[in-house]
Formats: sequence, C-alpha cells, structure tokens
Amino acid sequence: MTTSGGDARPVSTGSLVASFAGEVSEGAKTTTRAAEVLGLRGDPDAGLALVWDYVNRAVAPPDDDLVAMAEMANLLFLWGADAGRTESILDACLSGVRGPSSRGAVLLTRARTRSSAFTQYCTEALAEFSAAGDVRGQAVTLARMATDHTTSSPTHRQRLAAEAVTLAEGLGDPWTIAFCRGHLSIIETYQGEPLDRWRDSVRVPTGGADSVAAQMVALNYTNWAFAELGVGAHSRAAAVIAEGRSTAHGPAWVFRFAIQDAWLRVRVGDLAAATLPADDPAMPWNYRSAVEAAVAYERQRTLDSGPLAADFERIMNWDPQVGCFAAGVLAMTRHARREPNPGREAVAALRRIRERNMRFGWEDALLALAAVDPGLAAREASLVADLWPANPRGRAARGFVEGLLAGKRGADQLVDAARQFASLPEPITAGRALHAAAIVSSDNGLRREAVALFEACGAERSLAAVVRDRALDRWGDHVPVPASQSRRTSAGLTAREREVALLAARGLTAGEIAEELGITLSTARNYILRVRTKFGGVPKRQLAKALGIDSA
Repeated sequence: MTTSGGDARPVSTGSLVASFAGEVSEGAKTTTRAAEVLGLRGDPDAGLALVWDYVNRAVAPPDDDLVAMAEMANLLFLWGADAGRTESILDACLSGVRGPSSRGAVLLTRARTRSSAFTQYCTEALAEFSAAGDVRGQAVTLARMATDHTTSSPTHRQRLAAEAVTLAEGLGDPWTIAFCRGHLSIIETYQGEPLDRWRDSVRVPTGGADSVAAQMVALNYTNWAFAELGVGAHSRAAAVIAEGRSTAHGPAWVFRFAIQDAWLRVRVGDLAAATLPADDPAMPWNYRSAVEAAVAYERQRTLDSGPLAADFERIMNWDPQVGCFAAGVLAMTRHARREPNPGREAVAALRRIRERNMRFGWEDALLALAAVDPGLAAREASLVADLWPANPRGRAARGFVEGLLAGKRGADQLVDAARQFASLPEPITAGRALHAAAIVSSDNGLRREAVALFEACGAERSLAAVVRDRALDRWGDHVPVPASQSRRTSAGLTAREREVALLAARGLTAGEIAEELGITLSTARNYILRVRTKFGGVPKRQLAKALGIDSA
C-alpha cells in the first residue's frame, strides 16, 4: 500500500502528489511542467536541472514558487533523479522561503528524500505549521510521522494517525480527510487490525471526478483492494477494484486497476484472464513485471529472472506487500532456472518486514523460500515467528510453511493448509500444498486433487511437477505433461556450472578451480566463460554479486 502527500492542488499534471504551493507564478508552472515531461520520458536528471536553474535565479523566487520547486524535485527524485542534486535544491528552497507555512512544506518534502532524518524534518515541519496555524499542514505531517516505523511503537503511530484524522475532519477539507483516513487505515492494516476503516477512507465528497481529492480517494480504493488481497478476501477485493474503477478517471487509474485485477486473477487461478496493460515505466506503482513473471512461471517453458530482478528493489521500496509477492515469484523463477541462492530477494524482503514490524502481507516471500530452500526458510521463519498475520490467508500460509519444514511429519498440516487456500480461493497455492503433502505421505489421492486444480487453472509448470513425480509410475492414471513444459530447458546453470560458479565467486582462479574439481585448465576456463555468458557476460570478479552470494 502506498501513500501521497500535499493539499488540494496538484504539484503536476500527471502526479498523484498534491501541493502546498498556493499562488504559483506562470514561470514556475512552465518549469515544473517541462521538468515533469522530462521525468516521464525517462530523464529525471534533465528535469532536475531545470528546477535547479529556476531555484538559483538572480531574482529570488517567491515562497510558493520555491515550495512548488521543492515538490517537483522530490517527485523527480522518486523517479530516479540524482540524490545529491535533489538535496541541494531542497536546501536552497529551505534557505529561500520566509513564511512558516512554506518552511513547513519544504521541510516535509525534505523528510521524504532523507529517510535517515525523517523524524527530525517532520518534527520541524510540524512546529512551523503550528506556528502558522496551518491545520492542513499539521494533519498531513502527523499522518506522515505515523508511517515512520523506525522511531516509535505501533500504538504510538496509530495514535498519531488518529490525531491527524481528527484535525482533518475538523478542517473539513476533502483531500486532507481522504489522505489522513487512508494513512490510518494503512497503519492499522499493517498491524493486523480489522479492515473496517477502509470504507470511511473512500466516503469523502470529492467535488468532481478530476479533483485532487478524487485522486486521493482513488488511491485509497487501490490500497483497500491491496488490503483485501492481503487477508485473502478475494471476492471483496474484486468488488473494491470494480468500485474503484467506476470512481477513478484517467489513464493512470486504468493502468493501476488493470494490474491489480491481473494480480487478483493470478491469485484465484484465472491465469488465462490475467491480462496486463501496456507498460509505463514512469509510473512508480508499476509492478507489471511481477505479475507477468508469475504468469510466465506457470505458462512458459523458458524463464528469465532478469526483468523482475532489476525491478525488485524499486517495487520493494514502493510497497512491501507487493515486494514480498515479487520476491516469492523471483525465488520460484530462479529455482526453476537452477540459479544459485534462488531465495536471495525473499531473504531481503523478510528483513525489511522485520524492520517495519509488519503483521500483514509478507507470506509470499516465506512460502516461496520454504519451497526452494527449506534450511534458509527455517531460519527466516524463526525470525518472523511473532509477526505471522492472524487473517485467513496468513493462517493458511503459516500452516503451509510449517508443514513443509516439518518433513514427513507435516503431511496433515499441509493438507489442512491446502483446504484453507482452496476456500479463499487460491487453487494454485492449494495444489502446491497438496502435492507437497502427497510427496511426504505417498498419497496418490492428494496427487489427483493437485492435478485437477492445476489443470483447471492452466498452471502448467506445477502440473508438470506432479506428472514427473516418480511415484506416479505406480499410479494408473495417465496425465500428459503440458506442451509448454514437454522439454524442460534451463536458462540457469547445470550442476557442474554451479560448482564452478561458486568457486569462482569465492575468488579462485581457473587453475585452482581445475585442481579443486579434478578437471583440465581449459575445461575450467570454458565453464567460467559459460557461467559469465549466462549472467549477461559479467566479469569474473563480479560473479559473486551476479549470483547473489557472499564472496567472503
């Protein structure tokens, strides 16, 4: 789930971020529009250069112009602009503004680009807004402070968000009400609270479909749908997505709800209908690659972990729930490709979850890790034991993970987890749990159930895994391997290539590898070349980073 910030004016034509700037000059408007276009075209640094030139004019810009420039610099930073130049612009804006409300606005923007000093800047912003009697600024700042998981307890964060809602409702500004209610709902959701407040977050009079308040309500609809997806309430998620689509306007929302609907369809096993919109990399909420990889995992013969691996950090920073889903898909994809350390992103995602003390939406990362690396999953499971979500999906996932880690003793737990996932419904995950139970119990009845679920969903890779199970040799039913999986090919590494890769990543020379493995020097060199080629031609010295392992 994601957040936005500002008041009732858009900072740019294509942004969901709203602005504290009031009377912005025509020159500043022209500059921010041009900077935004450059950012959307993939050159945020060029846009930042325009902002820099405007801020450093010979004639000092007025406060509202500087606030608008600070907000645009922050937007470009979120799109990938240089952090150092962004900070220089924000420092210049902070030095130039004179009024306390404007100082509060720039300080609040500064907090969003300097996570290490987030609380400090928010506290200073709150003092400036209070001095100015700016209730909107106070409410927005409190809501922002409530999202900081590093310095306060969950109870304190909920109290800050509730205070922000009280101020917003007293003010009566629709955008601020929607913003603060949405933040309170997010905080409670991440702490495992019931989802009761989400309906209030979209019950806000917006004053027109194109107003900034309407944009914030649309954002709350998408976050509400994420919350319902997170607890496994898929029918409610579908209803929220449909309602949000009918309320929101513009191509940005068409794109966002389309991806969300595709993710929902993956969850409920409707892979054929999980159609994806045209890609738009300028949209920061773009997690298209994660949904696309999830569909490809089941439907395609040859897999490529590269695009999702490149997007993972951005997705995780944008939304930890979606990041954990992406980490799970990536772990399964890397495992199918026989890459070393396939669960590297899942471990990274779970570390972020512990840092945020989240009790919601992270199960996909541990589910996949338990399937591809049970030993590593056992360690990670012990570290998040106190954070398991208590909602239906969380309970099903916990049973699945604990059943996998229990080995032969986990058959009953796996079957129970499968039944729970089937009731959500998540038939593909249910089928995987049934197959895992069949492996440890040698129960062909469970295999037949898994096959039926996978065939109904078109989950061809999971179906092929059941069909290829050696125990099926003693099973009279004949189920063909799906055509897309009839020839198993691996874009990853063979067993010998993995051995060579791991030794090379540790710094061994070709000669040392040859001696270690009992092969000729030329053979060792050929293996090293093949490994490098499969990972994009990376130099040997960078293999450890490419493989996601510790070279020490």
